[in-house]
Amino acid sequence: DGVKSALFFCGNIRRNELPNYLAKKGVQLKEEVVYHTLLDPKKIPSQKGDALFFMSPSAVESFAMMNEFDTELDYYSIGETTASTLRKKGVQKINTAKEASFEAMLEQYATQNK
Repeated sequence: DGVKSALFFCGNIRRNELPNYLAKKGVQLKEEVVYHTLLDPKKIPSQKGDALFFMSPSAVESFAMMNEFDTELDYYSIGETTASTLRKKGVQKINTAKEASFEAMLEQYATQNK
C-alpha cells in the first residue's frame, strides 16, 4: 500500500521539503541531479522603473554580485525562500506572491499599484 520508493529529478541547488517529507513517510528516495544552476551576473546600467521581480534565490544572488539594491524600488519575490534571500541582502520593501507563480506576482503588483 502506498509509494515505497521514488525518483526525484532536481537541480544541484534545491530545497529539502520534499526529501524530508518523503523520508518521514518511509519512502526511499533516489535523487537525480538533472541540471546545475550557473549564476551569470550582469551589471544593470540603470534600474529605471519602480519594481524588480525575482523568481529564485539564485537570481537574487546573481543580481547582488554586480548591482546594488535601490531602496526606492519595490521588490517582488515568487516565494518565501526568495524573499528571505532578499532580506539577507538588506532589502526591506519585499512583496511575496501568495502562491509560487509569476501570475501571482503580477496580480500582487497590479493590486498594490492601482
